[in-house]
Amino acid sequence: MSLKAFHKFFITAAIFISAWLARAERQVYLREGQKSEFYTSLSMGAVAATLVLYLTWFLIKSRTWPEE
Repeated sequence: MSLKAFHKFFITAAIFISAWLARAERQVYLREGQKSEFYTSLSMGAVAATLVLYLTWFLIKSRTWPEE
């Protein structure tokens, strides 16, 4: 597996994990109403969105790189 392919896989996995955590924390917030879960959910949602933007940038930027 090339470093480029591993990077795509790792960032995609990080997106799914952070989105899952944002959803899980939101459910806890809706059930218990603690503000810390709300802020954690919001933060993890922002992380997931940022990682999507980064992956998009990486895919565009890496088109011109040679495959290993």
